Amino acid sequence: MPDTGLTLRQYYIMVGLGAFVTTIAQPGVIGRLPLQLLLKNELHFNAQALAAFMVVTTFAWNVKPLAGILSDAFPLFGTRRRHYMLLGAGMAAICWFLMGLVPRASMPLLLTAFSANAFMVIASTVMGGLMVEAGRKYGISGRVTSIRQALQSTVSLGNGLLGGYLAATAFGWTVGIATALLLVLALATFFVLTERPVAVRDRDVLTNARRELSALFKSRTLWASGSFLALVYISPGFTTPLLYMQTDALHFSARTSG
Repeated sequence: MPDTGLTLRQYYIMVGLGAFVTTIAQPGVIGRLPLQLLLKNELHFNAQALAAFMVVTTFAWNVKPLAGILSDAFPLFGTRRRHYMLLGAGMAAICWFLMGLVPRASMPLLLTAFSANAFMVIASTVMGGLMVEAGRKYGISGRVTSIRQALQSTVSLGNGLLGGYLAATAFGWTVGIATALLLVLALATFFVLTERPVAVRDRDVLTNARRELSALFKSRTLWASGSFLALVYISPGFTTPLLYMQTDALHFSARTSG
C-alpha cells in the first residue's frame, strides 16, 4: 500500500474526525427521527412506505467495499485518499443542504438522502483506508481502531437524545448541523490530508479483489458468521413499527420518541 506521507498527528485527526462525522451526519443517524417524523406527519407515509424509504436511502452502506476497491484501483486527481475524501465530504454536505431546500415530496427527499449516504460511504471508506495505513506505518492498529469505536459508540449513545431534540424543532436545524459537520470534515481534509498527487491506476487491485471475493463467497465460515450478524443487526430494523407505536398508540412526543 503506497505511503500517503502523513504524520502520526495527521492520521489521528483524520481518523478521529472522519469516524465521528461520517457516523453522526448520516441521514439514518442524526436525521433518523427528524426525517422519519417529517415523512410520517407531513407526507403521511405509512409504516411500509417509511421502511422502504429508509432501506433505499441507506442501501449504499451495504456495498461499501466497492468504494474501497474504487479508491485503491483508480486514483482521483493523483491521490487515493485526499480527493476522494474531499469529494465524499463536500458532496454529502451539498446533498444535506439540498435536502432542506427541495420540495417536501417523497422523490426529492429520497434522491437527496440517498446521495448524501452514497457520498458519505466514500468518505467513510477513505477513513478506513487511513486507519489501515496508520496501523501499518506506525504499528497502532489497535489504537486507531479503539478511537474509531469509542467515537462511534459515543454517537450511538448520544444520538437518541440529540435526535429527539432535533425532531421537536424545524427540520432546517438537522440540515444545518449535518451540513456544517461535513463542511468541517472537508476543510480539515483540505488542510490536514496533504497526500501528494503521485498515485497511478493499479489494475492488480481489481484482480486481487475478484480473487478475494470469490474465496469469501465460497467460505462456509463467512456465511455462518454473516447469519449470526444478521440476527444482531435485524433488531434496529424494528425501529419503524416502534416509532408508529410510540407516536400513534402511546402518544409520545418527538423528544420522548428519541
